[in-house]
Amino acid sequence: MPIGCKISPNMIVTGFKIRLKPTKKQREILDQYFNTYRFCYNRAMEYQIQRKSDYDSGKSKTSYMSKVELTKIITDMRHSEDYGWLSDFDCTMERDAMFLTSDCISQAEKEHRPFPYRFKKRKGDVYRSFASRPDRFKLYRRSVELTKIGRIKTERHQYYKGPDMVFKGIQVVFDHGEYFVTGGYLVEKIRRSEKNVNDPIGIDFGTKRDSWFVDSHYRTIKRPNTDKISKQISRSNARLARKQIINNLKMFDSDSQVVQPLALTNSRFPTKKELKEMRRISKLTRRKINIVKDVMYKYVSDLMKENPSAIVIEDLRAMEMISATKNSSMTKEGKAGFIRNIIESIPYKFRSHLKHQCDIHGIPLIRANKEFPSTQLCSVCGHRMTGNDRLKLADREFTCPVCGSELDRDLNSSFNLKYLGWSFLKDPNFPESHLEFANDYSIV
Repeated sequence: MPIGCKISPNMIVTGFKIRLKPTKKQREILDQYFNTYRFCYNRAMEYQIQRKSDYDSGKSKTSYMSKVELTKIITDMRHSEDYGWLSDFDCTMERDAMFLTSDCISQAEKEHRPFPYRFKKRKGDVYRSFASRPDRFKLYRRSVELTKIGRIKTERHQYYKGPDMVFKGIQVVFDHGEYFVTGGYLVEKIRRSEKNVNDPIGIDFGTKRDSWFVDSHYRTIKRPNTDKISKQISRSNARLARKQIINNLKMFDSDSQVVQPLALTNSRFPTKKELKEMRRISKLTRRKINIVKDVMYKYVSDLMKENPSAIVIEDLRAMEMISATKNSSMTKEGKAGFIRNIIESIPYKFRSHLKHQCDIHGIPLIRANKEFPSTQLCSVCGHRMTGNDRLKLADREFTCPVCGSELDRDLNSSFNLKYLGWSFLKDPNFPESHLEFANDYSIV
């Protein structure tokens, strides 16, 4: 992003990730950048460790070097004879690598964690990255232009908005044999039309194996079928584990006793066959995640087109839901399906993407409090299930003992979440039977 550029209140940063198609020569140049980034980080970590030892002995007043001191060091290195080759690379990438050490140490001190004595090691071609200057980055329909690297071809994408795009946080990533460029760009918020505003929408997390989300518009989003890809990933992980054990055993004589053959995996470079299996696992995992994201993004897009006055979601806590499922009275197959639904649906990603789209379209996003009994509350009369009448995870239908209404469990919960949207908007349609829970929400 250009220095001194201020983000307008009507602008927002949205992210992108594009796959690169570099030539053989461009791959060699990118590998040099990855190695230089690792070299600068490790050299800065050496200075940080020396400063830490000086601080412990009383020779220094600070426990780590600031970014100003690191900037002077990298400038002197670029003008020296021994490290003059650093001037052939982007200075932004070198400073970012050295600044990362200062950020890691300051974050460790805030969280009261020990000093991070860690260096970057090249354990095979698995995952590497480096930063690039965003003010000199250019995006085209079929290519990108990086500082001191030039233009690289890309796959087809839909992020090109014109030559006046302003970028932020550009990074080049190598992930299991594939090259990507990631970052963000500024877009203008959409002015919301107040004429065709619809009722709030309540979204409940579905507990059925064949459902994902259920909203108050009688719409059920099914969880995408990824069973076949999951089996392929499991088989590849088993093959990789066998290869790692065999290769670790080859490092010892026949008389040696190896108690844990996998313990040496992190202390050596992966073999070619292991790297091939790792890249296969990464490719299948990316495909699985993209299938889930495709359904998620299309559903959020449909929500934005309906122009609701507000969107209300649950306070999803994945680990608590998983532990409650394990202790429930559901069948073994039902528990496995529900836990897999929680893990593969990535609820945190859904909430973050929904929040981002709501900010662009000007739609308030409301989150129900953790104590709000959306499942145990009747959406018709407001009766709350208590004691032995409480619904369990195995119960799929909600039957009110007071008014006798029968609804699907998730649909009833979505209606209760919708009422919180009416409470937030001070709408006269808010039912009086739910006045006790009128303030059980927070704005995301």
